[in-house]
Amino acid sequence: MELAPGIHRIESILGPRPFSQYLLLVEGTEGVARGTIGWPDYPEGSPSTIDFTTRLQPGYWFLPRWEERWFPQAFIGTMGQLMRALEEGSEPEISGRDNLRTMALVEAAYRSAGEGRAVRLDEIVVEVRGGEA
Repeated sequence: MELAPGIHRIESILGPRPFSQYLLLVEGTEGVARGTIGWPDYPEGSPSTIDFTTRLQPGYWFLPRWEERWFPQAFIGTMGQLMRALEEGSEPEISGRDNLRTMALVEAAYRSAGEGRAVRLDEIVVEVRGGEA
């Protein structure tokens, strides 16, 4: 996997139920971030977390915390924006076309893993009726 300049490692771990846990670790030249995502223990749910440290303040970990949870709070904004787009007759910020691009990214990742090489998104053909992907 080719990472953005300055990023050394990204880890994402999801364990099986009933002890589901989603852990995230990103290490880079300027700092480290680690966190959890609270949706795996649905329906109880728990807030997501992120802790990070930077070279600008070595030895100090920032530990912001939120009470909001993935379900239902994570969808309030996207559903509200969808309702507004329907009222205005405009394209929603997150659309079916956008989701097809996401699936193209997933396909490129699978192909990259299978072929052992970087796969560009323009190598993945996505056909959308009535326009470009």
